[in-house]
Amino acid sequence: HWPLMAWGLLWWFGSGLIEVDVFVETAYQLNTSLFFMTLSLFVVSLLARFLNWKAAEFPPVLLLPIMYLACFIHVITYPARNLLSEYGFISWITAFMIQMLVLYRCEWIWNKRLLSIWHAFTLYLYIFICCLVLSNFIEYLLPDSHVWRDIIWGVIPAFGVLKAIYLRDRLAWPVMDYLHSYVGKAQLPVIIYLGLWVILACFNVGDPGPLPYLPVLNPLELTQFFSLIMILNWCLLIKRGEIIAFDLQKPALAYSAIGLVGFIWINSIVAHSVHFYADIRFDGDILLASDIFQTSISIVWTLTAFSLMWFATKNQARSLWFVGATLLGFVVIKLFIIDLAESDTVTHIISFMSVGILMLIIVYFSPVPPK
Repeated sequence: HWPLMAWGLLWWFGSGLIEVDVFVETAYQLNTSLFFMTLSLFVVSLLARFLNWKAAEFPPVLLLPIMYLACFIHVITYPARNLLSEYGFISWITAFMIQMLVLYRCEWIWNKRLLSIWHAFTLYLYIFICCLVLSNFIEYLLPDSHVWRDIIWGVIPAFGVLKAIYLRDRLAWPVMDYLHSYVGKAQLPVIIYLGLWVILACFNVGDPGPLPYLPVLNPLELTQFFSLIMILNWCLLIKRGEIIAFDLQKPALAYSAIGLVGFIWINSIVAHSVHFYADIRFDGDILLASDIFQTSISIVWTLTAFSLMWFATKNQARSLWFVGATLLGFVVIKLFIIDLAESDTVTHIISFMSVGILMLIIVYFSPVPPK
């Protein structure tokens, strides 16, 4: 029956796609093909249950790869067209509904490992399509502003992590039944993506027009902060054992990576502030040559070092204290190598005085914690 079933399915899908090619206009062919194959695999699943034919329960596993292929073809062929246009909203909503229904119906037939992987990759595709559709819609509304489109690619995955964490003990199926797929190990690619997105977004000019720019309180930097909070929250839940994903008994590496991304984000806030308030072009070479930027960076690095060392002293965290002390050492080196080269300018005098005063405060309030 296996060869006959394969033959029948190949004939059915091949004939159907030929009919679509002949009778459907080109603009609607991709969505029509997806809709046809989705309903066909759902009917196969129903017939398998009705006929008690276990082998026929497995062809619906192909629905998810078909959805990925349809999304890939759309992105390559129609990059500027909304995925839900040309009746795409019918085909894609139907595809996701039937995909989840098939996953539910086949729980007692498919391998558990396969089910976990399919749940995870369904989540990835859902997040990607939400980002794709909404960013395309934002670009249509604000064609001259790229920052709002880029924000969508950060806020949707971050909100997905938040929702998964919130539902981990509230929604029995599918989240609680497949915790690894929605909250645990399978969430790691989304977490890594968010960290990379935060770094890449730092190089965006960040013009929130038509809104005015305010440091931190602007859409791009708020989304970056939200993403960092979600990454940190996910790691803390693993550390406390509320999520079983990885062994984080020694979480220093993960926290160091989060701290590094956060430090890059803080520096980007300084760069954006100098760009918008000092009217200096948002360009790496121009910013590095700016006295205002160099002074601002020195002060911000010293304040960051002070915050780390004060927190470390309060919580008896020697390792964190030495991280702050190392950053403070870099500030001193920067003052003598870069700032001292133009010490006759007012901005660098302000830089030396500010850093000196802050260092005195640090020595008084943040002594090294005892061993």
